[in-house]
Amino acid sequence: MQIQLASDLHLEMINRNFPRERLIEPAPDAELLVLAGDIHNGSTAFSLFRDWPVPVIYVAGNHEFYDGIFDTVLQELESDSKGTSIHFLERESFVTGELRILGCTLWTDYQLYGSDLESRRRAQDYCDSHLHDRRAISSGAGPFTAQLALEQH
Repeated sequence: MQIQLASDLHLEMINRNFPRERLIEPAPDAELLVLAGDIHNGSTAFSLFRDWPVPVIYVAGNHEFYDGIFDTVLQELESDSKGTSIHFLERESFVTGELRILGCTLWTDYQLYGSDLESRRRAQDYCDSHLHDRRAISSGAGPFTAQLALEQH
């Protein structure tokens, strides 16, 4: 199977001036398009890729949740994909023939500098004070903290 893959298009940055721009065109022999995160805020990209000539697999990155409430955005992505050729995957799979694609947003486990509790806490503290996600994503009750990201992981 021929798969066209795109990620990190960040269409939210250019759609202010070019509202229908997708940055990619259908690949001639592709049988499936996989949009692997950081495509656009929320489900906004769905309107841009709804008419794609092959099925679309959509996995959210962290930027899909920017300027939104985490659970609300997740529900929006799930509901807005229903009845379309876009298959939103969050802890789910898509099967076609002998191909199975597993998809979910990969939040960090904070083990970059070690798996011991102290190393993970230092990484979480650093992310809580420096990572833009904590200011750009809401939990509904406050910022999307490193602990919430870890729980999603």
